[in-house]
Amino acid sequence: MKKYTVGRLLVDVLQANEISTVFGVVSVHNMPIMDAIADAKSIEMVMTRGETGAAHMADGCSRATNKLGVVVSSTGPGAANAVPGLAEALFSGTPLLHITGRSPTKYMCKNVGAVHDMPTQAQMLGSVSKAVFCINDPADALRVIRQAIQTALSAPTGPVSLEIPIDIQSATVTPSKDASELLVSSQQVELVDHTAMEALVSITRSARRPMIWVGSGAKSAKEPLLRLMEAGFGIVTSWAGRGIVSDAHPANLGALNGAGLPDIQALYRTTDLMLVVGSRLRGQETDNQTVPLPDNIVRIDIDPDADGRGYANNLFVLGDSNEVLTKLADAVCGKMEIAPTFADDLAQAKAASAEHHLATLGPYKDFPRVLRRSVPQDAVWVRDITMSNSVWGHKLFPLTDRVQNIYPVSAGIGQGLQLGIGAAAGANTRSVVLMTGDGGFYFNMSELWTAVQAKLNLLIIVMNDQGYGAIRGIQNIVCDGRHNYDELMGPGFEGIAELAGMHFRMVKNVQDFEQAVVEAASLKGLRLIEVDMNSIGALPMYHPYQMHKEVA
Repeated sequence: MKKYTVGRLLVDVLQANEISTVFGVVSVHNMPIMDAIADAKSIEMVMTRGETGAAHMADGCSRATNKLGVVVSSTGPGAANAVPGLAEALFSGTPLLHITGRSPTKYMCKNVGAVHDMPTQAQMLGSVSKAVFCINDPADALRVIRQAIQTALSAPTGPVSLEIPIDIQSATVTPSKDASELLVSSQQVELVDHTAMEALVSITRSARRPMIWVGSGAKSAKEPLLRLMEAGFGIVTSWAGRGIVSDAHPANLGALNGAGLPDIQALYRTTDLMLVVGSRLRGQETDNQTVPLPDNIVRIDIDPDADGRGYANNLFVLGDSNEVLTKLADAVCGKMEIAPTFADDLAQAKAASAEHHLATLGPYKDFPRVLRRSVPQDAVWVRDITMSNSVWGHKLFPLTDRVQNIYPVSAGIGQGLQLGIGAAAGANTRSVVLMTGDGGFYFNMSELWTAVQAKLNLLIIVMNDQGYGAIRGIQNIVCDGRHNYDELMGPGFEGIAELAGMHFRMVKNVQDFEQAVVEAASLKGLRLIEVDMNSIGALPMYHPYQMHKEVA
């Protein structure tokens, strides 16, 4: 009979909390944990090619399933490899548990040359985690494991690292007799600023043309948002907040949120109240906080540091977005006098902005609509940082649910493939569509074989412009048109697909794109479509670089 260890206790906690997929790389410093995972009946271990990919995949899986993401790494250099994925999860607010080893406790942090030992590991992980926990005593293991998971799940959500020295992993503990002791829930944060809540109600009742900017921090607030929209509010979303409310709702302008969009900015000039809920108003979407938002801004956020961040606000309400908006909806719905023309103004601004934006896409103006009608409505939409996504992928592919919305919030290139693999591992029957550039795909393409081994369903669209197209466009402005270090040499995508046993299609003209997508979407397994952008034509640069070029 196998002994009951801290490693097995950890896995029992994961199973009790309905974690069904874990990503990682086996190592001498996590074997007791991996051995326990192998015995778990309800957990699938996805064997990745590196810890960087594993961390990004755990992030993508979490976003696609609305569950805790879990990644297991070795200690020292293995933990360091996970850092890029933890950094992205910190940017995106993904609840993620990073489980890593440590050297035996008698050697840990003593700098005596123990294998993989990094005395500053906790500080390194602390720079990209909400918190770092370490189990130093087997008797304290359950408490620390629960605390680590609860911290990751509690708002503002984010990645948490849990260090378990190798001797502690294999130490014997007593199984819990009460299964409820293994369950973990997020820590509830109660609204305490009642005075601010009363002021919010008063300000809102007097508004006649109110809007809400919805960020990812409002991900639990779908129901009160819908109530407020039915009461006459319009909304825009950050890129990260897409899908919290369906883009199909006529009062939702989606990610057409202002930067480079004159129709939206004109609407803002007539808006008498904007509630900014759970959003950083990131620089990419606000031209580094220069887009003229409405004068009357109220900030609602669980993070006290959000007060006045980026834009000045007339009121700050500290609290959980769902709780605050629910109380607000209870207090104002049916008690406001919305301007009679406001609903039409919202609809006109949404339609005009979308059409104007599509008109800037050159030969690719039909791609967003073709792609949207060619894949299932509930498909998970994963994007890498690439020209096509910066120009249209983040804005013009309608979503109906927030679990469809996955992209590198940190704007780091090359994360899309790994996020997409993680999403595919957790998506069950839903389709997963990834759009990436050739540069982003090459960044960590060894993880493609993780998807092959795991027998995943994933449609990959590579927008191939033979290098870093976005960098070229920026160099046109910053370097007066001098292009350096932007060309990439790599294997052909047809050859990659053949090696991986993938369905492959090449698209060299606009007319063939829809047929290629429809065919690939009807199949299972791994599929790759290469769009030859040099044959189709140049994609115009995105705002603000397109604007600068026109001015020049």
